[in-house]
Amino acid sequence: MLGLPCPYPEELIYSLLARAGLHYGIESPKALLDEIYGDRRVVATIDLPCRLAQIAAHYPEALSLDVVSLIYRHTLFPLYAPFIEESKRQSGIRWMSGASKGAIHAAFGLVASRVKALRTLHYCPQCVAEQARHCGEIYWQRLWQVSGADICPEHGVALRVSGTVPHQHRHAYLIPEVHSEDRDCEVYRPESEAVTRFASALLSLHPQVSPTCYQWSCFYLDLAHSADCRRGSHVLHQDVTARVNRYWSPQWLEKHGLALTSSDTSWSRAILRKHRKSFSFLQHLVMITALSGEEPHPESVLVLVKQYQLKPQLIVSTYRQEEANIRERRKDWLIRLKTDGCQRARKHHSGALYAWLYRHDRTWLLRINRRYQRSHVTVNQRVDWQLRDKVCVRQLMRLLPDVRDDLTVPRLSRAYYIHRSKMVASLLEKHLDKLPRTRLFLNGYTESVGEYQIRRLTNAALSLSRQQRPWMRWRLLRSAGLSEERLTPLAGWFLKGVTEGLWENIDFNISPKMR
Repeated sequence: MLGLPCPYPEELIYSLLARAGLHYGIESPKALLDEIYGDRRVVATIDLPCRLAQIAAHYPEALSLDVVSLIYRHTLFPLYAPFIEESKRQSGIRWMSGASKGAIHAAFGLVASRVKALRTLHYCPQCVAEQARHCGEIYWQRLWQVSGADICPEHGVALRVSGTVPHQHRHAYLIPEVHSEDRDCEVYRPESEAVTRFASALLSLHPQVSPTCYQWSCFYLDLAHSADCRRGSHVLHQDVTARVNRYWSPQWLEKHGLALTSSDTSWSRAILRKHRKSFSFLQHLVMITALSGEEPHPESVLVLVKQYQLKPQLIVSTYRQEEANIRERRKDWLIRLKTDGCQRARKHHSGALYAWLYRHDRTWLLRINRRYQRSHVTVNQRVDWQLRDKVCVRQLMRLLPDVRDDLTVPRLSRAYYIHRSKMVASLLEKHLDKLPRTRLFLNGYTESVGEYQIRRLTNAALSLSRQQRPWMRWRLLRSAGLSEERLTPLAGWFLKGVTEGLWENIDFNISPKMR
């Protein structure tokens, strides 16, 4: 590919790649993935796409479209970055630069989040009309795909639900399609407007260090105190619930999975306790608005949160004991180590000595333990593997009469034999090293890809012979369901012999299938 189109302002990477396929006339989704990534297994992701380093490599440095710029200007990463630990934020950038294989969604808590991602794509009809008029094409804007932001901030109209369902096409980048029958999103006017403004401000944030969970915990405790919802160290959760219901309708909370309950595990209680996990931007918006009494701005909130001191680090004493005392304890531990080994000595009668040395002489202790480390090999005697091997190979042998002369069966691979037998598949796959007869059977009767293709070509030749049709190369390939690209050298040699008349005197009537 010569290069990718330049992204429009606020355009998703998902939309950019959809336009690239349209510009270059690539209709096949897998062909587009091959052209951009060189990998057909990439999943088209809307919110947090990966492999952005490969996309950034298509642009010159003058455009300043490096990985971080693409992440903060053309993905939904800024919605989550301020509310996760700095180490996770850095890991997220690293994952999005390369291949995360879904790790970023799990690490950010999106898989188990109360606030679910949109299942369909949304768009603003007036914005789409302006895009078509000014740009000559339409594209997906990232604010449209934010859960809860159901109103266009520019035109004030409700977004529409597109008929495009990305989850039904895992590997396809779909271009926007506008239909007259598309319905409007369900809008709760005050709440949707507040979410849209907050999400828009979040998406415009520049890269910055994220606050820690400890700082968020301190911020919410002080916020509850300023709202008169705290008595000493105890938070008055009933008062907090009343304030949330005053600003946010129960219907809107229920729609987005944020319904308040009196349960001790309610999200409204967890966010006011010590933070051990990240929360969605919607949860932060709901709680900050309810406790402060005004609509917050992300930049000002982050400034307040970062004013709190970081959690003080635990100071470990490095006090060194007298050398004579250390030598005496080393000698004592060495005697017990040679007699009983590390694990037995530590667990049974020398735990205090081990703990003392670990605290005051850790380097020597770990080094000497490695020197006298004993390997414990546990032999599982519960299973008679020799008997089980005989049973397995007998059951596999019973399959041979059914598949030996049948040219229409699937490829006789190792997995085929294992799953057709009555034995548990996981047993054979995991313990094949303990079943020599079974392993010998599988090695002897397993069919390679080339042999399987020859069998398919043979079946195709038999079928053409019955129909009294000539053996043309293309006809044999089509009948066998093969192509020149997938043909192995062994099958290619066989096909050449058939089509060039090397075996034209073969009498197929001697075949068991022709009798």
